[in-house]
Amino acid sequence: MNGVRLLNLPAKTINWDELELSVDERHIYTSIENRMQVKFNALLKRGTVLKHYSMVLVRQLSSLTIKADE
Repeated sequence: MNGVRLLNLPAKTINWDELELSVDERHIYTSIENRMQVKFNALLKRGTVLKHYSMVLVRQLSSLTIKADE
């Protein structure tokens, strides 16, 4: 308001971690990736990608498997 920041946020930091997938994990990931690519291409061909953008995003996020060592 009037040029004054409402919040003073710290600088954004981005951490990029690369994961090593097992053979089985890579197979699952590749299968899901290929399936989603086919669905995306169908939406693209119909011209309805933006209409279904949230569905595509949710499906991509829900298909991710994150494996963390505790």
